[in-house]
Amino acid sequence: MKAHLHDAWGLGVPLYVPGDHPRLEETLSGGRCPGAGTVIICLEDALRAENGANAEARLLSILPTLPIMPTGPHLFCRPRDLDQLARLARSEASSRLTGFVLPKVSPESWAAANDLTEHHGGWLMPVLETALVFRPSLMEIMLNALLKRRERLLATRLGGNDLGGLLGIRRTRGVYAHDGPTGAILSITSAMLLSHGIPVSGVVFEHLDDTGGLTREAVDDAGRGLIPKAAVHPEQVGVISTAYRVVPTDVEQARQILVHDAPAVFQSHGAMAEPATHAPWARSILDRLRVFGETPQRESIN
Repeated sequence: MKAHLHDAWGLGVPLYVPGDHPRLEETLSGGRCPGAGTVIICLEDALRAENGANAEARLLSILPTLPIMPTGPHLFCRPRDLDQLARLARSEASSRLTGFVLPKVSPESWAAANDLTEHHGGWLMPVLETALVFRPSLMEIMLNALLKRRERLLATRLGGNDLGGLLGIRRTRGVYAHDGPTGAILSITSAMLLSHGIPVSGVVFEHLDDTGGLTREAVDDAGRGLIPKAAVHPEQVGVISTAYRVVPTDVEQARQILVHDAPAVFQSHGAMAEPATHAPWARSILDRLRVFGETPQRESIN
């Protein structure tokens, strides 16, 4: 496996960057946003279709020139379609990519993407952002397809803006992802995936000047068991990372829960702890501690 990721938490906070960004090389080397654990180069919706070929060629010319740094960000590419994915996966330059983000995934495109990238061997992150998300019967088919080919499935991402676009709406300032018109479907879809052990990310937050709102939503994401949303501006990275820091009492309880001979039920910090049901939560707390560190107090979401 080309990607040296412990698990999906190892992505840290991803930063989306358009493939035609003028400072692309600096961003990919980690110089523009050193706090980003991952950079996702978008060759799809983040740039106009007529710029796609030039952006692809530029990316393939930059990748071989990047310095090899053990602490540098993981690099993922989001191609426009399967044809572009096939070209990228065949390119020698793509060996510098940790993997690929697959937009508007369907059961058929998921199977095809696995086949097309088999030689590359990198991780795959499908994005659920089409009308199938609104159809429970189709989501069952999608889930089964993901489970059938999950050996390189690192995490799933939910396309909040695309799902809103299907409804003819846009996120309203002050209304958060799980509270708005798409909130119910985001909750149901993420619960379906998480309950089968498939990590899910939060959706992007588009109001760049609303740091308080971003903090509130990222803390809410963490409470729902979601891995961090991707930042769409470097200034969002630190805000999201801070929201995923864990408090000492949670760390202590997590460690108590994961002790191999812990009691079946015990009390800790005024709460009941039951290792049989709380172990997954405890592991996620320690994963967050490993990646994001500790904070002396819990972030408020009010």
